[in-house]
Amino acid sequence: MKNGEKRKLFYLGDFAVFLTILILAAVSFFLVSVKPSGGKLTAVVTLNGSELYRIDLEAVAGRTEFEISGSYQELLVAENGRIRFERANCPDQICVKTGWISRPGQVAVCVPAGVIVKITGDGGGEEIDIFLK
Repeated sequence: MKNGEKRKLFYLGDFAVFLTILILAAVSFFLVSVKPSGGKLTAVVTLNGSELYRIDLEAVAGRTEFEISGSYQELLVAENGRIRFERANCPDQICVKTGWISRPGQVAVCVPAGVIVKITGDGGGEEIDIFLK
């Protein structure tokens, strides 16, 4: 480079790469955030392998609470198509930190208490994929 010459900060190719990455990010975000169409969303709550609740999340309009008693006390809250552990007295609180789940296949688990909350897409007919004893 000679004295006095200025170097370009951006080239046309840089702009094209940036625009391509931006478009791919927007499309990816859209695909992840869109709820899949099909069967109804159901939360299946089990305690040590026994089903406690089967909650139709699309039918829950306001805040609905579910108390779970066992070796630990948990409070599940369902509202507007989603569910979460709001309170638990287990030692690590990972179940509470999981937050809201609302998509088929998502799971929230309180391992010390043996409580599993799994979202299904059609309300039933799924095989057991985990068993806590």
